[in-house]
Amino acid sequence: MPSLRYLLLLSLGLGLIGCSGPRTASTGDADPSDAGLPDNLAPYEEFDASAFEEEPPVTDVEVEHDVPDRLMTGHAGGQGTRVVQGFRVQIFSSQDREAANEQLTEALAWWSALQERLDPWPSGLPRELPVYIVYKQPYYRLRVGNFTSREDASRFMAYLSERFPEAFVVPDEVTVSR
Repeated sequence: MPSLRYLLLLSLGLGLIGCSGPRTASTGDADPSDAGLPDNLAPYEEFDASAFEEEPPVTDVEVEHDVPDRLMTGHAGGQGTRVVQGFRVQIFSSQDREAANEQLTEALAWWSALQERLDPWPSGLPRELPVYIVYKQPYYRLRVGNFTSREDASRFMAYLSERFPEAFVVPDEVTVSR
């Protein structure tokens, strides 16, 4: 088995030679003279930019666009709606859909009659009565109004309590104008 020993010694020797690395370290701290650069770079680093002084370019640019001014100022002029957490007044609840539809018709007729009686119209009271039928199993709930505060909904409920004495304020997602 002498050939196995020679093969083992040869592979061990080649492994040591391969792992030994280069003669000089390449850590970035190389001597400039090794790269062919002169020892003193000062004469090459002096530069007088005074001969190249120029005025900076004028940047007074007028931008033309087709965006309306009300949008450029951040105001859409009250156009559009958004859905927010708010309050409504619940005036009726039933498992019968037909009964909820009848109450809806009755509530709109009552509101129309109330508008004729109230003169002048109270501030904070909406002219139109937004009425919603909300179904959450097993009940159809009749809710009115779009209020962002509980206080506004409570003031509105005072008018509704004349016709709907069991009305109460409930939190709900409401649609408001911007």
